[in-house]
This record gives sequence, structure tokens and C-alpha cells, in this order.
Amino acid sequence: MFRCADIVGAHDLPLAEKVARAHRFLGGSVPFAPNALYYRIDVEDVAAAICWTVQGRVSGTFNLTHSEVPPTNRELFDSLAAAQGLVRSPTAVRSRGRRHRCPSTGSSMPASDLPGPWPPTWSSADGPSPSARQLADSRAAMQLVVLSARPDTLAETLVHIRQHMSFITDALACVPASRFADFAAIDGIDLVSDEDVTGLPTHRIQSMDHQTRNATIRRELARHAAVDEVFLMADDDARPLKPVGEDMFIDTGGRHRLYTFYDLTAWPGRSTDFDEGQHVTAEVLGYLGCERRAFASHMPQIVRKDLFDAAWSQVEAVTDTKQLCEWAVYGNVARMLEPDRFTEPSVYLTLCWPMYPGEWPFFTRPTEYVFENFYPHLYEQGGLFAGLPTALDVDNSDRHAMEKILRWSAFGRRAAALDFPDGVDNPWIQGSRRRRAAFAVLRRFRAAYRYIAQEDQARLAELSGTVEQLRDEVRKQ
Repeated sequence: MFRCADIVGAHDLPLAEKVARAHRFLGGSVPFAPNALYYRIDVEDVAAAICWTVQGRVSGTFNLTHSEVPPTNRELFDSLAAAQGLVRSPTAVRSRGRRHRCPSTGSSMPASDLPGPWPPTWSSADGPSPSARQLADSRAAMQLVVLSARPDTLAETLVHIRQHMSFITDALACVPASRFADFAAIDGIDLVSDEDVTGLPTHRIQSMDHQTRNATIRRELARHAAVDEVFLMADDDARPLKPVGEDMFIDTGGRHRLYTFYDLTAWPGRSTDFDEGQHVTAEVLGYLGCERRAFASHMPQIVRKDLFDAAWSQVEAVTDTKQLCEWAVYGNVARMLEPDRFTEPSVYLTLCWPMYPGEWPFFTRPTEYVFENFYPHLYEQGGLFAGLPTALDVDNSDRHAMEKILRWSAFGRRAAALDFPDGVDNPWIQGSRRRRAAFAVLRRFRAAYRYIAQEDQARLAELSGTVEQLRDEVRKQ
């Protein structure tokens, strides 16, 4: 067992800068005990210590820190604040009781929020003892990096993640500066602002369309010092339905596994900013000579920070547009640059993508549902999941997940036959009286008319996806 001090590394912001940001964004308040001693240790020393004990089969409890007695948090932070002309120490308030340090970054998380034993341990039963790089790259605790403007949604999602993804030990959220105080109330996350990450004023960010804004922020976020070298990139509404291990994202050889849901050249959407982003990205990737798979699968994707930057550098060499899908840029360009570091992409595993089955034809269907693309209104009166809780109910988690899968799948079968269930809101019969009347007429003829625009096209698209998978298998042989 390792009892680690605050773990630091070359990518960390200087402590003085952290103190300044605590005053700038958090009103001079951070959730650390003011009288605790400020011990610290470099991440390279931690990795070396782990390798030494594993390779030497040493057992016991080890204190990993320096021997000198350091100042308290209050003393150190007060002095750094005073040197910058800041009146109030960030340790003056918000001491929240016993907290645990994440082994990869030194950020803290309440003991009550942790789903299992802490810290996670590596066992010799997992295979040969890893090198320090392997440990950091494929066996270490993982950071989750999300964009969010919805503190309540993110807070609920993090509860699902801590319950089902125990290898996630650190969460970083990039949020609008105007909502910083709301997000600061969520335990166990680190925060950066959209404005700080991009260097752009609020009005510039708000003027962007949804796709451009997300791509702009994520492109810069992946270069930010607060982001780990390897991390899981996710939306604030990607919720695991059941236990997920890191082997879902990293194979036994340390290669990363990404999840795809479509071919960008076949994407049928034409009406939203997201749709336009898929089409623009397809053109750019085609020019670069890359594959054109869609990776905006509404589930977490594993990312290497250096490759994310390299992939975007390739794109920025040929265009200034940011109306691009950041998921597809990374998933296609990074695999072209470093193919040996990735497995063949897998089929995505997301429930409610699309929100309703049949909204667009499947290119390939999930083999199972592991994540939910969470839509709050599906749980409201008249929604597909009405009566089910949005918050995690640990005792009934499996039953609730199964109920959602059954309702969603049953709706898809009925929608394909134009037999929309009464009392369930959906995009086909919502809205005008004329639309409802039109579908009422179509239902009378469904024995002869099998809804070619949905059912047959979906089958053709799915067949195309199956053929593409078979081609991949042939290319491997």
C-alpha cells in the first residue's frame, strides 16, 4: 500500500498560479484543510517506487514523500497570496473533512464518494510487472475530461461514473466562467473555464454554433496543463449503465480502442450544426487521405494528449475552420499518424443514440448497451422513460438499466411499423395537428406500406455497415 503525498509533475501549473486562480474563480476558497502539512512528491518518483515494489515483490505500507517537514497549507498559501497582493488565503474556508488524493494528479475527492477501496492497486496477477511508461500509459488511474454548462446534470453523471467506472479517479470539467460558482459546489472535480482554456472572451464563445464551440474548446483543452497525458474525453451526459473496466478502452497490449457509429460519407443528417460538422469533417479527412469514420458516439473515448494535438495540427495545416467534429478528427487522423497504437475501431455501445430508434437509419447497431446518452426530457411526463429516476439508485441500478433498454428497443420496433405508442412523446407525432393526422392515415396502410423512408433505408444502411466490417476483416487477413 502506498500512502502518497500531493503528487506533482512537470505538467502541473505553478502553485502560485493555482493560488491566483483560486482567488480569481473560487472567491479565494479551496477544499483543503488549512492546518494540513503540504507534503508533495513527483509523479516520476511514484511510478519508480511502484515498479520497484512490484518487480521486487515487496509488500507492506509505504509513505511516499520527502523527509523534510513542510509548512501547513495555510502558511504556504498565505505567503503565495501575499506575494501577489491577494488579500485572502484560499485555505480560509471550505475545509470539508477527510478527503482522499487522486494518485495521478493530487486533486481531492471525498471518501464518501469513492465506490471502492482507495487507492486502486495493481496486482502481479494482472501480468508481468510494467515499466514506468506502461504504468502511466495503460495501467494508471484515469482522468475524465468533460465539457459542461449544466452543473446538476454533471453532478448526477459523476455519481453514475464513480459507481460503475472505478478506474476513473480524477474529473476535470471545462465550464463557462459565469457558472463557475455553481460547479464549484460539486465535490471531487477540478475546474477550468472555457474562457481561460481558449483565451477568448465570453461573447466570442457564445456567438459560435454548438459544433464550432465544442471543437474550439476541446482543441485547446487538450493542450492545457490541467489535462493528463492520457485521458477519457466525454460529454456531461454520457452515463454508464453497468460496470465498465479500463479494458474497454485499452487492450492487453496497451493499444487504445475507439468506438465508431457511422461512416461520415453516409451520414444522412442535414438540419443541425452537428450534421454540418459531420459533413465538413468528412471533406477535410478525405483531403488528408484519412478514413472517414464517425466517432461522436456519445460515450467516453480514450485520448492521447500528444496525438490529439498532432491530429489537429494536420487539420489546421489545410483549413482554419473549427466547424468540425473533434471526435472524428482525433479518431481518424490519430490512427493514420500512429496506427500501431490503436486497435481496429469497435462498434459503439450507446443507448439513446439516436435519441429515438429510427430517427436516422443505423449504419451499424450496438452489440450491447453499456452507456446511456442521457436526455432529461425522456424522464418527464409522457417521456419514454417516465417513472424511472434520473439519479442513480444503486440497489436497483441493473433493473432500471434493463427497463430503459427494453422500452427503447420496443419503441423502435413499433415505430418501424408506424405504430407509435399512445402517451409517449416522439418526433413523428409531436407538433402540428396535420402531422398527427398524416400518421394516422399512414397507419391504416401499414400492412402494405412498410415505411420505406425508415425501415428499408435502415436495413440498407445497416447492410452497408456490415459489408464495411467484412472488408476490414478481409484487409486484416
